Amino acid sequence: EVVAAQGGDPRALEGTSRMPTARRTEVVTAECRGYVQRIDAEDVGVTAMLLGAGRTTVDQAIDHGAGVVLHHKVGDAVEPGAQLATLYFNDDSKRGEARALLAGAFTIGDAPPGKQELINRVISVKRSVHGEVDR
Repeated sequence: EVVAAQGGDPRALEGTSRMPTARRTEVVTAECRGYVQRIDAEDVGVTAMLLGAGRTTVDQAIDHGAGVVLHHKVGDAVEPGAQLATLYFNDDSKRGEARALLAGAFTIGDAPPGKQELINRVISVKRSVHGEVDR
């Protein structure tokens, strides 16, 4: 219902066969053995934008078949040649820049990364019995 209300084809939810696909793909691989220490989310997003999945100005068209699929997450062990991610694109003009940016988004280290807390801190607001915020 939500998809139809926004002008989309609700049959697209039945499977990926109705989704647009890119004509070209390219795999980014690990250059060394180790553990994925970090993946820079901003670099992944900019990579997708360069491939056409986003835009820098409102008048640019979005290529709904373009994008990035990550094959590993932080903490995964990888060997040289392991597929880290796949680029999906139709326009070659920014492929090289996108590939280099995505390759640099992965940090591979010798040891597994330390465990990170999902919640850094909780911010709460105290209210008085009358509903005003206490400072």
